[in-house]
Amino acid sequence: MDIGINVAHFAYSFAIALGFTNVIIIGQDSAFNESGKSHADVSNFTFRDEEKVQHEAVKLDVLAYGKMGFVQTNIEWDEFRKRLEVLFLSHPSVNFYNATEGGAFIDYTIEIPFKEVLSLCKDKKQDYIFPNTLSLNRQNKLLKKTLILLQEDYLELNTLSQKAKNILEILQNQKEPINEHALNIIFEFNELLDKASILQSFMYKPLFYHSRGFFNVSLYQDPQDALVKYIDFLKIFLEITSLSLESMENSINKYKNILKL
Repeated sequence: MDIGINVAHFAYSFAIALGFTNVIIIGQDSAFNESGKSHADVSNFTFRDEEKVQHEAVKLDVLAYGKMGFVQTNIEWDEFRKRLEVLFLSHPSVNFYNATEGGAFIDYTIEIPFKEVLSLCKDKKQDYIFPNTLSLNRQNKLLKKTLILLQEDYLELNTLSQKAKNILEILQNQKEPINEHALNIIFEFNELLDKASILQSFMYKPLFYHSRGFFNVSLYQDPQDALVKYIDFLKIFLEITSLSLESMENSINKYKNILKL
């Protein structure tokens, strides 16, 4: 199952996997409102000034909900919207109802008010049994399990990052444009990246695949420039992993504080 690049994409993929034919979308603005704000404040989860970060990203104008004019979004939200559209287009048998009633227009959805879509989809009333609250002991076990997974991911990504730094230093000191020794170093590192479990996610894999693509094309079309292209890739890789490692480290510390470790 496609886990998506975030919780929203995963939720829709999960609903599809469970066999639901009606999926209601709500709160997917993917755009700024008239006062320049959007979404709930998620700074507590991202450990950064989220509003500042979103406004620093490249902005664009896109079609608004209901195709009524245009709204301003940023490049990250626009990519989020496009990937949603690919997911929805890929499942024509599922009705995706966009009940956000604002924000950016999302293609391959049926735009409808939330109250109206609930009336449309309601069935006979069912009794729901709410699950019991998790005991404190069970909560701690789950938190510890999550912490262990985070620490394992951090260790793997940090190892790759350190390796990339060493390779970058070697390649930047390379006097010849490209040679067999440099190629061996590059191909060995590429193999490590391909096998790294943390880089198999929907978020990392396409990003680094396309970045490395410039090197692969250059290697056959313009070998003299191939080294420069791979150095550029390593710089991108290090910048992204640095941000990821910082976020993961903050998360690890938060979990440790909660668990009093």
